[in-house]
Amino acid sequence: MLAIISLVGVDLPFADGWDTPGGLLEAGLDGRLGPTDFFEQHNESRPLFPRLFFYVFAHVFGWHPKAFMLLSWVVTVSVACLASRWLVALGRGPLPLWGAFVVSSFLFSLAQYANFLWGIQCVVFIPSLCLVLALEVARCVASYRAVFASTIVLCVLATFSYANGMLLWLVAAPFFVLVAAWRKGEFESARGWAGVYVLCGAVSLLCYFSDYSRPPTHASMMAGLEDPLSALVFFASWVGAPFSDVFWGLDDAPWAGAGLLCSAVVALALLFGRVAQEGGGAVLRLAAPWLALLAYGVISGLVTTVGRVGDGPQAALAQRYAMQVVWVPIGVTGVVCVLRMRPGARVSWGRASFERVLLAVLSGFALVSWLNGAVQIEQYDKQLRQNALSLALIDSLPENPLLARIHPIPRDVVRRAHRLGEQGLLSVPRLGSWVTDAPRGIELADGRVRVRSFDDPQTKRRQLLVEGTARIPETGRPADAVLLARVEEEGREAAWTALVVRDRDESSGERVGFRDVIEVPLALDPSRIRAFAIDEVGRRSYRLRNRLQGTGP
Repeated sequence: MLAIISLVGVDLPFADGWDTPGGLLEAGLDGRLGPTDFFEQHNESRPLFPRLFFYVFAHVFGWHPKAFMLLSWVVTVSVACLASRWLVALGRGPLPLWGAFVVSSFLFSLAQYANFLWGIQCVVFIPSLCLVLALEVARCVASYRAVFASTIVLCVLATFSYANGMLLWLVAAPFFVLVAAWRKGEFESARGWAGVYVLCGAVSLLCYFSDYSRPPTHASMMAGLEDPLSALVFFASWVGAPFSDVFWGLDDAPWAGAGLLCSAVVALALLFGRVAQEGGGAVLRLAAPWLALLAYGVISGLVTTVGRVGDGPQAALAQRYAMQVVWVPIGVTGVVCVLRMRPGARVSWGRASFERVLLAVLSGFALVSWLNGAVQIEQYDKQLRQNALSLALIDSLPENPLLARIHPIPRDVVRRAHRLGEQGLLSVPRLGSWVTDAPRGIELADGRVRVRSFDDPQTKRRQLLVEGTARIPETGRPADAVLLARVEEEGREAAWTALVVRDRDESSGERVGFRDVIEVPLALDPSRIRAFAIDEVGRRSYRLRNRLQGTGP
């Protein structure tokens, strides 16, 4: 994953990054930044601590989203090391090592590419780190008072970092009850600290929901109650999304999720059946951290279902949820490894066979998640390069329609890029005006462009499909970009937008192709679109011939 971040990651913000920390940095430069701005609601979250970190980091080192990607990787390495330590502590042999490998495979799966390659998404890793640290402290620290105090701090940090961080107050509580039961000498002290824990949790949630307003773009939370079947499908899709694109397709995400949830149910049945049969206190103690992680994943999915089911089933497939989803198979993996080690008891052949099958199934899910990410990451790489190209042309093409893909309000992007760039907080590489100034060039014999327009039946808006290939004639290498221009009434060619050249040509297999669908005004005539191959090295542009233009489906 570190190699993916280095090769694919782009050191530029996009989407919510332009608001956090982009909006904060702009407000600070304008002299209108106050303490409450750090506490403001961002979608469902109040990322107080990440905002403080982003703001200080940007003023000390500059605003570098790629540094936040590396931070996500460091946090995940820490989580993987702690979780692997629990497995290795089970005993010697290949099983704990294999379990640690499977757990790490889920954590660093390519299905998480969107989280690792989006700088601001480092916030989604913070609650996971806080939960694992809290469980580690409870396992290792002798003083129950120190356990509770440190857990309260970690829960507050998680709550005010990312929305589902508040779940730590709930998930950690049963674990501490078990710890108190095991440490009988601390039980009386634990009762008093439990009251402090509940009080701190209540105060944190009260502060969190003070002046809270549901984002206006989100559907009603009552949608799940009105249609329970849709809510059930949404939850199963949420669980199965990272594991469902390679062999079955995203439409079958509910089935992949159902399979994983069935594996969890079987593992829990085996665990509690063993505890009931043998009084397996030792087994339950070893499995308790993994049960907490499993609960965190499942409850995160249930909360997401309540909040987003009204947005439609596609909302469950967002890649950003992968960091919460993986705790479901990770928790099950830990439980199965605890059962397979069989501390202090003998297990029947049938039950052992179930455990082997479960571990094999979980290993298969880990493999599928990697294959799934590998299939999708190429398209994501193209999206990141397109965003970088659009930002590089903000001086020449401030009305570029593709800026809307970077942020819903493109003028905010243009203003903040210039404002923060002037102060040295953000560096956006620029392409000179030579790219857009009255492009002229020769026609490329091996280049072509095809343009056609159609009406999208879902959005009811006119779309323009632009595709083709482009090479630089002198060198034969792929063009750096393709500039699209509109022919005005007076015959002048006005630069309009630009596309990256990243697609593979079917005939040659080389990355000389480009293809995109752009929303356009109804009045735009596709026959008046001209395309030019851009050579950044030679600072020249070359005309592409139109192979076909018109309207069509």
